[in-house]
Amino acid sequence: MWPFFLTVQDLQNVCCHLNIALGPGVERTHISLEKIWAEKAGTQQPIGQYLNQTFVNIYAADQWQLFKDFVAEYKDRFGRSPILNPEGQFKMDFLQTTKKELQDRGLQEQNTYKAWFDKHIITTDEEGCSNALFLTPWSSGEPDYRDTYRERPSWAGDGFRYWFVCPYAEAPEMIIPIGQMSRVTHQREWLPVAIGVMSAKGTDIDLVELIRDMMVETGMETQVKVGRTPFQMRDDHESVLKQEDGQRSLRLFDPSG
Repeated sequence: MWPFFLTVQDLQNVCCHLNIALGPGVERTHISLEKIWAEKAGTQQPIGQYLNQTFVNIYAADQWQLFKDFVAEYKDRFGRSPILNPEGQFKMDFLQTTKKELQDRGLQEQNTYKAWFDKHIITTDEEGCSNALFLTPWSSGEPDYRDTYRERPSWAGDGFRYWFVCPYAEAPEMIIPIGQMSRVTHQREWLPVAIGVMSAKGTDIDLVELIRDMMVETGMETQVKVGRTPFQMRDDHESVLKQEDGQRSLRLFDPSG
């Protein structure tokens, strides 16, 4: 689910930040959603297969109704069809094939996932507080060039992607920067690296306050700067992780100094 260069070992400094904020007695555990799903979900299908069409089934029927009404209103007012970009053209063709009954199926799949997640991944105590935090890698510093020609959009939303983990569980998640990745081309550029931190449903404010306190207490960057790099380069507080080819390095801010 996370085809990134970053590994669990690369994120050790971030876990140190959280340990400082949460205090002693916090246990760090590496988990596999696929494995826990296979053991606890009560279905023979792997998680990726079970949720493969969930997102598509949930959104497509409603989006088609809105899209269809927009096109009809535009034609009625201007006497012609609206000009659509490639994404809109693709959606116009694809959404017409959707069926309302598939939305009910998608919602049932999402409810099954949420019940499993609440019981086996992030639970709450008697007061509704989250018993765990769930960390996921989000961005690895890979460039996304704006001057690159792309193929016509063709992804309808199938698959179980890492960005579905949180919304399917209806849980809060904060994306926080943990460093900057360099890419050596004609000159060195620094691109942001980020992770997601999830907590249990209903603990949105608690999660925001925890992340804020963690960043302040451990000296992490709390403001985005103006210029080519979002964060100040501080060699005296950095851990540098290099790939074998020597072309990339990740700078993580170390709370130990």
